[in-house]
Amino acid sequence: MPEWSIGAVSKTVVPSRVPRVRIPVSPLMKSFLSLLLVAACGLLVCCSRPTSSGSGSEALLEVLDSELAQSEKYVDQRRERIQLLQDMRGRLDMTPGQLFEINDRLCDEYLSFQFDSVQYYLNANLRLAHQLGDRARRTETFVRLGMLYTTAGMYLEAREVLAPLDTLSMSPAQLVEYHATQQRFYREFKEYSVHPDMARDAIARQQYYRARLFEAYPPDSQEYLSLAVETAMDRGEMTLADSVNHILLERHSPSSHSYAMHAYNQALISYALGRGDFCDWYIHSAIADVRSATKDNASLASLARQLFVDERDLNRAFNYVRVSMDDAIFYNAKLRPWQIAQFMPLIEQTYFRRALAARRTQWILSGVILLFAGYALVLFWRARRYATEISRKNEELRRLGVSVAEANAVKEQYIALLLGMCSEYIEKMLRMQRRFGRRIDEAALIDVEMRDFYNMFDGAFLRLYPDFVEEFNSLLHPEERIEPPSGEMLTTELRIFALIRLGIDDSSQIAALLRYSVNTIYNYRAKVKNRARCERQEFEDRIKTIGSFKSTF
Repeated sequence: MPEWSIGAVSKTVVPSRVPRVRIPVSPLMKSFLSLLLVAACGLLVCCSRPTSSGSGSEALLEVLDSELAQSEKYVDQRRERIQLLQDMRGRLDMTPGQLFEINDRLCDEYLSFQFDSVQYYLNANLRLAHQLGDRARRTETFVRLGMLYTTAGMYLEAREVLAPLDTLSMSPAQLVEYHATQQRFYREFKEYSVHPDMARDAIARQQYYRARLFEAYPPDSQEYLSLAVETAMDRGEMTLADSVNHILLERHSPSSHSYAMHAYNQALISYALGRGDFCDWYIHSAIADVRSATKDNASLASLARQLFVDERDLNRAFNYVRVSMDDAIFYNAKLRPWQIAQFMPLIEQTYFRRALAARRTQWILSGVILLFAGYALVLFWRARRYATEISRKNEELRRLGVSVAEANAVKEQYIALLLGMCSEYIEKMLRMQRRFGRRIDEAALIDVEMRDFYNMFDGAFLRLYPDFVEEFNSLLHPEERIEPPSGEMLTTELRIFALIRLGIDDSSQIAALLRYSVNTIYNYRAKVKNRARCERQEFEDRIKTIGSFKSTF
């Protein structure tokens, strides 16, 4: 594994008690089905591939996918910080020294974000240092430029920048930065040295600068511990690197760029130690890269590479490669797209292996199909003797279903007609009472008639749908159940939805039948639907499916 540089329901009810047809199964057919099951299991075993334990947990991958989906939010946050600095830089009252400091801060913001911009502001600072005649600032900027070129893989440019610098004129802090840059340069450069003598020279120089850094850094500092991890990894002392790197991981926020770099190192360490969690560390690193809006990254592409190696979740792997390439193009350092382009042969090999596996599977399936096609011919003549019986049973079921549907429709029309006649009867009595001027208490008359009407309706409806109240309450939350009070069969809410079950779903019709205002009916319906366990618009559709045909007359 190569290392990278860090970077509308029908109202007709189907009967619930329709007799079922049992299809007889012969011993020969049973053996056929058993053989088919065994062959299918064998085929799955032949065609499946074990998943590598190092491919990362699904939960972590889902977190990474979620963060990638909102990566623009993190990029916008970084751009806001950059814009604030650029606004300050554009002020007319800025001195060259103040402008130098703001350029420095802009370089920090752009460092892992956009190569060209870092280069631009460092060159601007070189001009400012020359304008100020400030040799220290000029040296400081050249060192930073050398580190930028080194991390971008521009080794010729880095050497040209670093070679002319006079270490005798540097301050102690500048000398430490210079040694850190040279150590990084020779550590990277040795990997690309073709000639053995050049590689040996690069190793010797790296060791020299590394020793100077160990002398300069405080033993408990971030820089010292990072260098210790790097040294242990170079020497193959992975257990030591593992223990020190965990200290660094605990010191940083999981959303920081520093955490991303240490998590990437942890992935390399875990892989070298043969542990199965190395891909999890790639994911942790990639998540931190996304959250810190880092475009110069390596973890996401390394994770994609491992997914390709394991031939697992190729769609995800392709997405990660695409995002990595987009980030590399955005960062605009020549080395990054070239590193990602190295995956193309791997992608081609993965698809070639998949194509071979698919072809092998196709041949196996073809053999299995031919085998069972011959066996099926033997069973075909047996199946024909059952076909007539099954067809006859199905026709009986179809006729029974049609009869039940017609019966349901008739009973609903019957009860709706009965309700209309009862309601019209009550209305006629009231009109006659008013016409002949009898001195009868009108309200009392209405109450008596409506009570008789309700009792008649409740009894008739519950004979048709005896389980209506229980099935209705099953559609409500347990604490919202509606139970009729003692001595009554249905409540007002239940009567309203009983009418809806009968196909009378217009609020004005319901109001006329039950002697309520339209608003009252509407409010009752809305209140009950708010207590439903299902969606409001689905509730009444499910009410219309309650009940089954039963011969009760």
